[in-house]
Amino acid sequence: MKRSLCLMLVLVMLFSSCSNQPAETKSGEESAPAETLPASESIPEETAPEETLPAPDLPDVSFDGENLNVLIRMGSWAYDVGDVFREDLTGEVWNDAIYNRNIQLEEAYKVELKEHPFSEPSAAFQSDFLGGLHTYDLVIEQMMEMMPLALKNFCLDWNELTYVNTEDPWFDACIKRDLSVAGKLYVMAGAVSIQPSFLSRCLFFSKGIMEDYNIEPPYELVRDGKWTLDRMIEMVGLVHVDKNGDGAYNASDILGLLKETPDFFLIGAGVLYTDMDENGIPVPSINNEHTIAAIDKVRELLNIPNCTIHYVDAAAGKDITGYPHLYSYMRSVYFADEHFLFTQIDPGATAEFIDMERGFGVLPNPKFDENQEAYYHMVDQWSCAWFIPSDTLVSEKTDLLFTAWNYFSLPVVDAYYEKTLKLKRADAPEDSEMLDVVRENTRYEISLILDFGIGNIVNAAYESGNFASAYARRIKTVEKLIETKLGHLVP
Repeated sequence: MKRSLCLMLVLVMLFSSCSNQPAETKSGEESAPAETLPASESIPEETAPEETLPAPDLPDVSFDGENLNVLIRMGSWAYDVGDVFREDLTGEVWNDAIYNRNIQLEEAYKVELKEHPFSEPSAAFQSDFLGGLHTYDLVIEQMMEMMPLALKNFCLDWNELTYVNTEDPWFDACIKRDLSVAGKLYVMAGAVSIQPSFLSRCLFFSKGIMEDYNIEPPYELVRDGKWTLDRMIEMVGLVHVDKNGDGAYNASDILGLLKETPDFFLIGAGVLYTDMDENGIPVPSINNEHTIAAIDKVRELLNIPNCTIHYVDAAAGKDITGYPHLYSYMRSVYFADEHFLFTQIDPGATAEFIDMERGFGVLPNPKFDENQEAYYHMVDQWSCAWFIPSDTLVSEKTDLLFTAWNYFSLPVVDAYYEKTLKLKRADAPEDSEMLDVVRENTRYEISLILDFGIGNIVNAAYESGNFASAYARRIKTVEKLIETKLGHLVP
């Protein structure tokens, strides 16, 4: 019973922990995760819990060997979905949980799961849809690619299905709160895949560099609500060693922060890009003093002289052969080799630096100041989520099977979050605790996923230091884009 209760608490936290006070960012070049499980990542398997959450109320039916056809992102440069299908048992706890979950679904409903991998699923789906072929029952693809199609009636509203209940703990409650448009929900996340629910950005730090500089890991600051941008600025500013003695600071040296765009730090600082109007349509909400102050503070953090460097600049001239992209290369080679005190990425990327000699630590994004209510983290807008085609001829079958598939995924969530992330990767109790803090307040930002241009305002203000000018020059374009993309949904 204790084991079952732990699993229930994990699920409630992972898929229902939605803060009512959000935050925000823009996209562009954020580094992409590559959540592939190393062959060496193995831990002792535990006996499955005898008790679990109550099962959904589903009919006892057989589909007589029919296929459930799943269009899935695979073979792209990043954000591949590698945790929905596995070919066989390997003895690795997460792999085997995925494999057994799929067998359980197939045997329970006499159905065959059929994977259709494409590097650009949205293009394949659109072609299939317009050709009237009805090939796919489910699609898991990047939200930024599929949401525009969904808004053009290519996808069903999950609220209209019979068996999918967005309040069930194996579905992500935050996605309904943040990505509903005019009362409709075209995108879904749940326990079948770690994307997108586990792709919220947080901080990782080198325990070795902290030790070298006599910096106390800020776990207690986090617990006391005092882990702020100012505290992080102090730490980053301490670390700048011209290791190769060439007079220039680059990836070969030791620096305070391997950085990207400012957006995820702004999210952590409680900046809110959008709010919903009376029709359930997002409207800009960035024109305020807090946004301006947060941009200034994040600019200070990311531009400490000789202490920070961007991924792209750090990787310039490097041979990244053998790595999916420069971001993975920089984390796997340079962060793992203790060249940076901090970097910011989602927990899935820890597979890239799990073998650090002196280890890594986990932290939430810093608050703007100690008065901020909580630590905030935004789900990567480029990550993949689930969509159900509106032209499917068997939506009831898909509805039922998707619900059962998520329910059967409860041991997979436990295998990934508790056994792999916490026990194997972040193997210190403090870091497991910090992972829970990261999961407590997550946010999907619809203005970024639908590319309204609000992020362009923020980034222009960050670059220029003049928010008023950046806002005045672009707000009309933003309002026009919202009207163009969502106006037809308003009664």
